Amino acid sequence: FDIAINPNGEMFSIINGQLCSVNTTNASTTVIGFVGGLNSLTFDANGVMYSVDGTSLVTVDVNDASKTVVGELGVSSMG
Repeated sequence: FDIAINPNGEMFSIINGQLCSVNTTNASTTVIGFVGGLNSLTFDANGVMYSVDGTSLVTVDVNDASKTVVGELGVSSMG
């Protein structure tokens, strides 16, 4: 489980391997897609989501949950 808020104030979370958008008014969630065991969610100033997938730094498309490897970290992130 992890959570991040983009520069527009939109909240996203990983719940049971699913990337979800989170309604900040009532805490309801909408599943975007499966992302597996990602952790350490964050956004840059341009609204690009970053996370860690095993030993890889990845970007995550918040529209379809697709991942793109940015590079290898050399160590595994545990959250």
